Amino acid sequence: MWLLLLIIFMGPMEIKEMVILEHLPNRTECVKRVNEAVEIGLPPDTNIGCLEVKNFTKNGGNDVFFDGNDKG
Repeated sequence: MWLLLLIIFMGPMEIKEMVILEHLPNRTECVKRVNEAVEIGLPPDTNIGCLEVKNFTKNGGNDVFFDGNDKG
């Protein structure tokens, strides 16, 4: 799973907010959406990018997500 993230900066090295815009099935689709956003134009003091999520757990470890490639 890939996340399309919008990062909003408060200062040169300070993040104000990170927003998940979309969940996408693969890198190709995510990069396509990034390129579309850049062509349209990003708001000032923002950046956009893709982040791959392979697995994660909630605090406590009871709820676990594994992608289809994970044997664990």
